[in-house]
Amino acid sequence: MAMKKQIKNLQMRLLPPSSRSFHGATYDIRQDIQHIRQELAALQDQMARHTEQMHHRMDSLSSDIAIHDAHMKLYNDVFFRKDEETPHEMRKRFFRSLPGADEPFRTFQLANAKLLHRLEDICREQHLDYWLWVGSLVGAASRSGPIPWDDDIDICMMREDAMKLYDLLKSDPEYQITLVYDYYAFVKQFRFSHRDSNIPCFIDVSLWDWAADASEGNELRLKELRHQLVDSLPECRSGLSFWRDNPYLFAPGSGFVVQCGPVNPDSQNPELAEAEIERIENYYRNFHRKAVDAGILCSREDASAVAFGLENYSEDAPWRRFIWPKEMVFPTREIMFEQKPSRAPNDISGFCDECYPGWPYLPKDILGHDHFSRNLLENPEIFAAMAAYIAE
Repeated sequence: MAMKKQIKNLQMRLLPPSSRSFHGATYDIRQDIQHIRQELAALQDQMARHTEQMHHRMDSLSSDIAIHDAHMKLYNDVFFRKDEETPHEMRKRFFRSLPGADEPFRTFQLANAKLLHRLEDICREQHLDYWLWVGSLVGAASRSGPIPWDDDIDICMMREDAMKLYDLLKSDPEYQITLVYDYYAFVKQFRFSHRDSNIPCFIDVSLWDWAADASEGNELRLKELRHQLVDSLPECRSGLSFWRDNPYLFAPGSGFVVQCGPVNPDSQNPELAEAEIERIENYYRNFHRKAVDAGILCSREDASAVAFGLENYSEDAPWRRFIWPKEMVFPTREIMFEQKPSRAPNDISGFCDECYPGWPYLPKDILGHDHFSRNLLENPEIFAAMAAYIAE
């Protein structure tokens, strides 16, 4: 019996299965597959229900937030708005009453304002023009200074004036224009700053071009070119490995300016950086040429409008226009910023209306949107340098 059992076991291991056992095994596998399919279908149904519940919850939360906002506006009208005061006048008065930033951030803002005042002096001496815009313009128009949570100053310059400023400051012992190519947003940062790295303030300069007109057609075509520029980035990036490895790529000769992430410009090979930047600039020039060929951009003499430069960041506010009537900007006018004059567009209210409809208001990113880590300001050496700069 033991011998027969051993032979049977050997047959089962070495010989093909019988027809009955084979079909039995096949039937078991089919049952398993059917069971798995049923379980997958049940999981898919469950996921669909959860997704529907999540969307319903998100819609409910959005509705609750909208209702809360409406309630707050009514409370403002009842308890804060004065007789014969328009809602816009009430909001401006509310912004004027906002407390200033706490230390050390307040000292940083005052140092940034000092930087703006120095830029104003340089531009006036050299007959260059600029104008405040976005949050900096809203702050100047509503409270004659920075919004309490703003950590930079934003201005605009026509491209030819900006490049004159860039050339002028190449040999300046105190101030500089820093060019940084941002790999994450595919933009060119053009920033005015102090050469002392212990003064981490900067003014963001948006480059603008002359445009033929502010027609809706040209507006749509210029926005589409910006979208094409960004959408073609993956193909462009494949040949820009040095930029990928140095996502904040400093132009050779540019001094340090603070960034969101850690970066050391001295570690970037200047020859490789210069060659990479030339490839990036060729890419920008190609799209600029397309805008000229399409009749959107033109010379100053032929312009009746001004246009937001294609290398600027625009994805944060898709509603904001790219092309503006020239008379909304020029001639620029004086506006006070921290007790000293700076420059604003000719139509201040119209510009603010276009940038932030219903301004001024508390933004949703009031607790974020930082351009650098504010822990930097806790450094005693940096705080002392900013305080000394303000006192000059």
